[in-house]
Amino acid sequence: MSDPVQLGEIVDLLTNRGLKHLAALQEQFYQDQNEELYTRLEEISSHHLRDALVSLMSAASSYHRYLAYELFASMDGKGTDEDSLTKILVTRADKDLSIIKEVFLEMTGRELKDMVHSDTSRDYRKTLLGIIN
Repeated sequence: MSDPVQLGEIVDLLTNRGLKHLAALQEQFYQDQNEELYTRLEEISSHHLRDALVSLMSAASSYHRYLAYELFASMDGKGTDEDSLTKILVTRADKDLSIIKEVFLEMTGRELKDMVHSDTSRDYRKTLLGIIN
């Protein structure tokens, strides 16, 4: 997968399609190759490009699960990635956020509001909890 022409075609294909089309592409690839497309993408040597394309395909296969994972990752470990946390929470519609909260609980065993409460403080915490509730 390191051939520059092939890689350029793959990048062009994956970055110029909508999530529904990418999900269909991923399903067709699995039917044809009997393996997940993202496992092939992980063979790309440039880690930045590989990570971007794998993330894109993850979002295509399960958008809400992808966002729940990104929320968890923004708060997991030392420190909080406030930019990612804020961007995801602020840009989700009420319907999307309710699904993301359910998936977050299923994935982590924790309520999103509890993790946000323990990972943030003061007005920032109050604002995010207002969005979540």
